[in-house]
Amino acid sequence: MLMGIERLRPGISDVICGCHIAEESARLDFAARQRFSPEEMQAISDFTSRAVEKSLPVEVFPHPDEPEAWYWRCDGVTIPCGGTHAVSTAFGPLRVKRKSMGRSVERIYVETLHPELSLERYHRVREHERGR
Repeated sequence: MLMGIERLRPGISDVICGCHIAEESARLDFAARQRFSPEEMQAISDFTSRAVEKSLPVEVFPHPDEPEAWYWRCDGVTIPCGGTHAVSTAFGPLRVKRKSMGRSVERIYVETLHPELSLERYHRVREHERGR
């Protein structure tokens, strides 16, 4: 989802002001000056659906100087990691929604309709972190 948002609004990841990531859903809050339009939301949803269909690989790696900071890279996009470390974009069907959280905060949700996300990779990365 964030890859699609970032392609519509380059640099938007710099204004993330909150997030929550779980097995079956995730949300990102943005300190956005303008609301996401219905057309932008459709483009984000379409992009996210195509990424799921392609089952793109996801690489997760630590920041070279900050061992607690992790990043993920997918389809040429690198973004700070905020939670579950997936192996690919094969999550199953998704639904993307928007909610205004007030004058300057936009919340974008993504929900899995039929969760197919395995947490195996997440647990392996966490074990690696503890083993340092």
